Amino acid sequence: MIYLMNTSILTSFGKFDYSPIDLSEVVELMVNNDYQSAIGHESTAEVMTTLTGINVVMNRITVDMQVGDSAIVFKLNARPAEGAILNREELERIGFSWGILKRLD
Repeated sequence: MIYLMNTSILTSFGKFDYSPIDLSEVVELMVNNDYQSAIGHESTAEVMTTLTGINVVMNRITVDMQVGDSAIVFKLNARPAEGAILNREELERIGFSWGILKRLD
């Protein structure tokens, strides 16, 4: 399974690999694989939809990655203030990067 996440949190104990990827790799992974959104904020889902051209829904679920699972991570370049819910413009102003988190063992 591939998850979409807005943080690079380790969801369980195990060995993981976390590497940067670019937008074209994100789109390729989403187009060619089944994925499950675990994006917990509507504004993040909107930005991801705009950037990828693929509908990303907000879905506040708990992820428990198993061996072989991966997560596409939308990572902000700065940490927002505690309790802040950012709108799309604020997310874009802060900036972000993409990563792929893989559960190896």
